[in-house]
Amino acid sequence: MSVVYSIYNKVVKDRFVLVLVIYHLLFFLYNICYNTTFILLDSEEYYNLASNILNHFEFYSGNINDVIEIEDYTKRPPLYSIFILVFSLFLKSYTLLFLVQNVLSISSILIVKSIFEASFGKSKRVVLFLFIFLSLSQFIYANLMMSEMLLQFLITLSIYLLYLIISQKRTSYLWYYQLLVILLFLTKPVFYLFVIPNILVTFLVCRQIKVRFGTLKAIIPIVAVMLYCQWNYNRTGSYNFSSIQQINLVNYNLRYFHTNKYGVDYAQNINSKIKEESEAVENYKNRLKLKNELVAEYIKKDLLSYGIFHIKGSARFFVDPGRFDIANFFNLKNSDEVGILKHLNENGVSGVIDYFKTQSIIIILLFVTILALSIVKFIGFTWFVVGLFKQNKLLWWIVIGIIIYISALTGPLGAARFIVPVLPFYTFASIYGITALWKRIKGRSKVTTELKHP
Repeated sequence: MSVVYSIYNKVVKDRFVLVLVIYHLLFFLYNICYNTTFILLDSEEYYNLASNILNHFEFYSGNINDVIEIEDYTKRPPLYSIFILVFSLFLKSYTLLFLVQNVLSISSILIVKSIFEASFGKSKRVVLFLFIFLSLSQFIYANLMMSEMLLQFLITLSIYLLYLIISQKRTSYLWYYQLLVILLFLTKPVFYLFVIPNILVTFLVCRQIKVRFGTLKAIIPIVAVMLYCQWNYNRTGSYNFSSIQQINLVNYNLRYFHTNKYGVDYAQNINSKIKEESEAVENYKNRLKLKNELVAEYIKKDLLSYGIFHIKGSARFFVDPGRFDIANFFNLKNSDEVGILKHLNENGVSGVIDYFKTQSIIIILLFVTILALSIVKFIGFTWFVVGLFKQNKLLWWIVIGIIIYISALTGPLGAARFIVPVLPFYTFASIYGITALWKRIKGRSKVTTELKHP
């Protein structure tokens, strides 16, 4: 009871915490009472995996009663589906699932806030409220059957453990940190490659706290990845982590690039050609290998152009206002409507402008407001990074590295959804960055005024 009273006391006394809880509660109640689109295409696959584990103990993300697609055995790692299974009371109700995700969201924000305040002092209240509560993706994804919120919490815990290891020299926490790295890639495939830079992260942390041979602990996640890939090999005949890699390469990275450079027809023809050639190969291992080779061949032909296209996508990761998420969550779009990214790839900026001519004034105003804030946040984040060059703060370079890592791997898919796992860290870095930049501008303005009026 004392713990409950302590939490209640903090919520009541701290205005930010109180508003944060109320804000989450409003989104949660709206989702439970009015929202009908809390299950997206990815959600169905997570749900199928959970259902198949429960009913057949089969780790398969497709409809097990339809024709079996071998890619669906490895498409989704199992952790979030197990999370769904447990907190939906074995698929009987979604209410508890979304309630837990909202608790994870609140916890992540407050943990990140405490780390920043311990390192840089308290932030400006106005900027804090504005940046946090207009980061709508945070509150939307807390109420969708998507893995982003679980992944965000795991990332937050990982960074928090590193903070404790570095600041308080709690060396035993290195074991828990490595376990969290494993949980990260069991939630989202994007993190299975992180086991490589994790060696450097562990080495730098161990060097700073003067722990000999601590870097050897970084071998544990590597072994876990190898065992997981071996498990996939036993089930599919292909030693790979997830089929989502090839699916994204063919259907998104390459197709979006070709659409952007050569047009829709050319992109669709190449996409169909790759699928036809690869599907003709019966052996699954060789099929994936052929897909990789064909995609690499087309990218090599336009290596510079693709590189620029990929970087643009990675940059969009930081400023995308999340129009699709907002319109989808609040039912502000037609069911057959396509997103801005499709218009941008097919017709460039003019296509986006034409698209907004068909939208309601509410969507346009909301989009412009959040886009403006996204740009300001990116400026603040950039200034925060610039400020790090003057300080020797390993933890924050690790945080920046993880954000850039996700951005780089996201590439052409860059959208508001993909920044959600690191959104609290990105947002607080932006808050402190923009505050520091504003102080500097005011300082220069004051000096200029003094020079003009001695």
